Amino acid sequence: MSSKNLNVFGRQIEEENYNEYENNVTKAFLLVAKNNLNFRKKFLKLLKLQFQLKNNCDFIFQVSKTEKYRTKNVRNPVICKITSKYNLREKNFESNIKDNRPDGLIIDDTHAIMIEAKVNANSDKDQIDRYNKDFFNNKAEIISLYWEDISSMCRQIKVRKPKNIGDYLANHFSKYLEEIKLNGFDGIPFFNENENYDEDAAKGILKQLIIDLKEKQWFKDNNLKFQDRPKTSVWDAFYDGAISNTSLRHIPHYSIYIFPESFGVDLLFHKNEMKQILKNSELKERFLEYFKKLADSSPDYFFRIVAYRIIANKKKGIGVRTGASYDSFIFEYQMSRFIKNHKKEWKKKLECYLNMLVSEDYKQISILHKSHYADKTYMDGGKFDLTKPQNALEMVADVYTETQQVHSMLLKVHSMKKLKNQ
Repeated sequence: MSSKNLNVFGRQIEEENYNEYENNVTKAFLLVAKNNLNFRKKFLKLLKLQFQLKNNCDFIFQVSKTEKYRTKNVRNPVICKITSKYNLREKNFESNIKDNRPDGLIIDDTHAIMIEAKVNANSDKDQIDRYNKDFFNNKAEIISLYWEDISSMCRQIKVRKPKNIGDYLANHFSKYLEEIKLNGFDGIPFFNENENYDEDAAKGILKQLIIDLKEKQWFKDNNLKFQDRPKTSVWDAFYDGAISNTSLRHIPHYSIYIFPESFGVDLLFHKNEMKQILKNSELKERFLEYFKKLADSSPDYFFRIVAYRIIANKKKGIGVRTGASYDSFIFEYQMSRFIKNHKKEWKKKLECYLNMLVSEDYKQISILHKSHYADKTYMDGGKFDLTKPQNALEMVADVYTETQQVHSMLLKVHSMKKLKNQ
């Protein structure tokens, strides 16, 4: 049986009228807040408010104008705008009908928190200003919040064995936010042996992961930028932001994948860079040194060359081609095993392979860190559990750090070739 059929908010999950998603999530939020004191306290803490609501406060869905007689008299008015920082849904769930009714209200004799919820759009400033004027004489404090923050809060208060209706509702609300994709990046679920791979889910997870990566300080400090390509497949690329006006197909860059068998991060570069490295004895020795260093750091590094061809090759949007594809050429080796198998001869053997491979029909090469979903090291409960969001984010950061020397060398080689061609 589907998990949504076991959820108290299952009807809301299956809602086909997309404009009702906002109403449903607000209604569910108010129901949990009404019945769970801990939820209310955590919510006020999230808003950084210094007051506590009285036990006899009211929870009102779809606030009518008749409530003005109460709201205009409170001493601590607040309007809370709740939106999603991901906005994952493809369709527009916002109503075209201009409705002056606020989504929700929590109110007692001295405090009022008005809720304006969005699931697929930013809040409307004019709408918020109108509510502030109509209900609070322009005295309300405006606070912005994300559904993803509320989802994180729900995970913190979740109890394994609910003892009352409040705990029960909070647990189901947490799962409900996951089902409607308002839970934020929550790790790579496919490392859980009970979780089957789903491509649509993987696209959403990738989008969430990218947004969280952009907020990381190491990502900003290194001036990295994402290509932000349309999610027609489950990968995206990021690169040195100092490089501009150049197609990523022609410059060294990174990619992140959430594929059916593994979660991967790779450093991808062009065959032309490899040719230049092989011609220069100093660069070649440095490349072999970096190869050995990465092989020693993790058994999950692979050296990979793939030439793929798109069969349909039809343009969809600007610069995007879609269609079924096939691999016309594949070469892949686990780097640590390559060195182990060839022992003292590994450098000579690798150089021989590389000189032979540059004549093949392909353009790009990658050094790929691949974490398989079946690897217990990365599975739920493992040493580097990638179902945990922080571990997955750190994995990307670690691969970037470990490959920085070879990345810098490849960028210099690329620049040398570019200057030579000018």
